[in-house]
Amino acid sequence: MSEKKILGVQDIKNLIPHRYPILLLDSIVEYELGVRALGHKCVTQTEPFLQGHFPDEPIMPGVLQVEAMAQLCAALEALTDKKGRMLLAAVNNVRFLQPVVPGMRMDIHVLIKAKKLNVQKSECFIEVDGVRMSEASITGVLTQLTED
Repeated sequence: MSEKKILGVQDIKNLIPHRYPILLLDSIVEYELGVRALGHKCVTQTEPFLQGHFPDEPIMPGVLQVEAMAQLCAALEALTDKKGRMLLAAVNNVRFLQPVVPGMRMDIHVLIKAKKLNVQKSECFIEVDGVRMSEASITGVLTQLTED
């Protein structure tokens, strides 16, 4: 069953260990435990990485787009399994289709395709206003945080 409760930055901080300036999720607006999630990141002119990428024509680095997708994968896993944490294991089939620039809200989509033992494979993509900007297949390894 899909959850509609919006999770904000503080909720996300309770799910994953990332903090400013590397926390790249502003909200999780929809999720289905163990299946899929939709999150947002509003790219602003004041992002620290835009100072050097590129000063006269700022573009969100592709590697940070992939990081945002991976963070949403990890947050979804944390919502599903409160005792586990997902660590990035592999990124495949990455494509950057359009540049992401300040003023855009990235709609980050994660769909879990397979989960076997402690390995989770997800298909992810970012859209802006319904246009696909980037996509990647992300594999995570699930670790246990506690011995309960």
